[in-house]
Amino acid sequence: MCGFESHLRYHIFSLPEGTFEFSFLVFERPIGKLLAEVAKLVDAHVSGACVLRREGSSPSFGTSQILEQESGFFCAYKFPSMHSFIGIDFGSKLAGTTVIAWAQEGELHFLQSQAKKDADLFLLNWLKEQQPTQVFIDAPLSLPIVYRLAEAGADFHYRQADRECQAMSPMFLGGLTARAMRLQQQGKALNIPFCEVYPAKLAQILDLPGLGYKKESSAIPSCLAALGPHLPYPAPTNIDNWHAFDALLAWCTGWRFSQGIHLSFGNLEEGLIFV
Repeated sequence: MCGFESHLRYHIFSLPEGTFEFSFLVFERPIGKLLAEVAKLVDAHVSGACVLRREGSSPSFGTSQILEQESGFFCAYKFPSMHSFIGIDFGSKLAGTTVIAWAQEGELHFLQSQAKKDADLFLLNWLKEQQPTQVFIDAPLSLPIVYRLAEAGADFHYRQADRECQAMSPMFLGGLTARAMRLQQQGKALNIPFCEVYPAKLAQILDLPGLGYKKESSAIPSCLAALGPHLPYPAPTNIDNWHAFDALLAWCTGWRFSQGIHLSFGNLEEGLIFV
């Protein structure tokens, strides 16, 4: 660490984490130091949204609070104005059930397709405009390996990842699988890699089915409250349907991936599902 004025010491370094970069600062603060003063220091060195917290504690958002009346080390994380990855709940083409989730300036945002309008074109246009560096999508991105290498498998319905996650067969999903694989190819032309995710598996790991996951919409607030501790930002309060909730779970998988705490199912040759 190096000195800064007579009150705070800091150290700045950048870390590539998965597919996204952030800056990380550590401060040592005397008793009674205002969070606003720490935020001013952060702004002097790092542009963009910041999350400030005491090491080992929950995140503290905003710049108007007074820090705990004790000395200690504090951290500030700077994220890009928009997170480099997004989550997508991929629905039927014209049903209006496709939702994009992303983070921007310390908040989670959602955009849903409109009924009777082309969801694939909606996604492609958004990708071209926003240029995220990675997409985590709830849809199959490959077929059972037997369709490419007959000698490599005998299962014409399920991939290894599907069986391990107890997910639906890509063949059963048919047209949705084909649309997702086409979108992945279009993303490749834009240098945007895709990862397949399965929100239902993450929901199972987090014990959300017992709270009414994917049942009545009245269960959404309870599921959001349970998911909150696993998010780097406050859980959103404007989610009113399970499609948006699954987009949030897809985004959460992207966050887990960026932190190296994700799970993977299946094999690389046939296709992986991340959770």
